[in-house]
Amino acid sequence: MSLKWFRKFIISVVILLSLGLFFVAWHLFVADEIVNQSNIYHIDNVTVEVGIVVEFGGIVWRVLDLQDGRALLLSEYILEPRAFSRENHAIWEISDLRAYLNGEFYYRFAEEERAHIAETRVINCGALTGRLTRDDTIDKIFLLSVEELVHYFGDSSQLTAGNNNWLDDQYNFARAASNAWWLRTPAIASLQVVFVRANGTVLLLGTNAHDESLGVRPALWRYLDLSLDNGAQMKNSKRIWG
Repeated sequence: MSLKWFRKFIISVVILLSLGLFFVAWHLFVADEIVNQSNIYHIDNVTVEVGIVVEFGGIVWRVLDLQDGRALLLSEYILEPRAFSRENHAIWEISDLRAYLNGEFYYRFAEEERAHIAETRVINCGALTGRLTRDDTIDKIFLLSVEELVHYFGDSSQLTAGNNNWLDDQYNFARAASNAWWLRTPAIASLQVVFVRANGTVLLLGTNAHDESLGVRPALWRYLDLSLDNGAQMKNSKRIWG
């Protein structure tokens, strides 16, 4: 075997190995792209990402979270003013607002749209206000708790630093709206419910549950892939404390 032929043989082997490594890397890249694409969801051709606004059921919603093929949506605007409870109690479980959102309001969605709304185990724990509500509830539509509010809109640690009367921090702008709006958390004061002021500050002392001037910003978990709704899966509202 001549030295010249041997060199050609070695060069050919190196080229073949290089091509083999290239095709393996290309295959892994394509496979990874396919997996990544399978985790991308759309609503009306809009790629769903946390922080964007989307339209669903004729309402503009902000995407607060993405988990397991579902999106947590909060109405971008106050939809209407309504009392939390005409009987002036601060319990989400038996409130008129819960009954309304999961009844009349829910059935305003078309049947096809309702199929995309997941049942949610709503955690009813007033840990930050020192008030514990009754049992958790199973809802299609709900209000945010104060714990969820600070989790999704920004946590300055004011609430866990001993300030249990109000929340006034650098995230006010993110919580601000055209009017004050309800949360579902019972307030420090008896028969009061925590709410967000129009300027974004949060009053933990609350206001009377029968106040009809406060606005409603509903929240829901929306299926982005209906194959996930097999009757056995249920979304939990986020437990932050307690």
